[in-house]
Amino acid sequence: EWGRSVRIAERLVVTRGLGSRALLPAYCHPTGLKAQLHGYLLVFKQRRPKPPILTPSPPKLKKHYIYYTSSIIFFSPCLGIFTGKCVPFKNGTRMCEIKGWCPAEIDTIETNPMEDVENFTVFIKNSIRFPSFNYTKGNFLPSITKEYIKKCNFHKVTDIYCPIFKVGDILKDAEQNFTQLANTGGVIGIMISWMCDLDKSDDDCKPSYSFTRLDAMSQQNNVSPGYNFRFAKYYKMENGTDYRTLVKAYAIRFDVIVNGNAGKFNMIPTIINMVAAFTSVGVGTVLCDIILLNFLKGAEQYKAKKFEENPTSSDLSADHNNGSKCTD
Repeated sequence: EWGRSVRIAERLVVTRGLGSRALLPAYCHPTGLKAQLHGYLLVFKQRRPKPPILTPSPPKLKKHYIYYTSSIIFFSPCLGIFTGKCVPFKNGTRMCEIKGWCPAEIDTIETNPMEDVENFTVFIKNSIRFPSFNYTKGNFLPSITKEYIKKCNFHKVTDIYCPIFKVGDILKDAEQNFTQLANTGGVIGIMISWMCDLDKSDDDCKPSYSFTRLDAMSQQNNVSPGYNFRFAKYYKMENGTDYRTLVKAYAIRFDVIVNGNAGKFNMIPTIINMVAAFTSVGVGTVLCDIILLNFLKGAEQYKAKKFEENPTSSDLSADHNNGSKCTD
């Protein structure tokens, strides 16, 4: 009954999986609301004059009417806004008019997902470029033909360059249950990793694929599990009434994430790194001493500067004896 006071009609189509539909009834019903109740709607009834009772009501109504509450109907504030009008309802009861879409969205509708989605395929065309080496590689090889595309199906071992991915295979590698995912929706990540050693053959630079659930934490949430979104198409009837078709879709979303790392041997960086490493541990000084003391022409002069010769004990005793003879 409450829904009849709303002047704008709505047809709500709920889509689960990727296409099944269900049509809601023609009028709103309070029992269909699952959202937490925050606001309230006052139902007023005219009576003979009595001392006014102060009750919450829209400011515009206070200026023109004095009403006394007969009942209060709670509602979710997202359903509409007060128009400021108080309209007849039934049996002398008047109601505050709300502008909103009717019927209200009901989450208790049971729909069956499309089982064939598991056999759908996803076409992924990916490439990566390393500007430092002016090197580009992709998963769509020049040798691929139309006949190959029509027949191939991606496999991690036997057919790594096929760009056709079966939805069921992706969910299996991500360790996800298709039936549960089709009912609540979810986000699946497709990670493509390029680890290339450019000193080797071009055929050794291959993509590596991994699959995982990106919204795993939403599975532990009872309020809004999975992944869903809403979109609407708006119309206007001949009598000027606004009309819309609201679609709530539960879908499987794929996010493709690409990363790469490439390396190639170069003599100059190698020498710089070796010198830096030797210097940091003191090896450079030892190597320089070995070269200067043994392989250069001025090795003897370098030894004289490098090392200081100390007299032996026999030399010291001889000098002492000579010094004793000289004294009388």
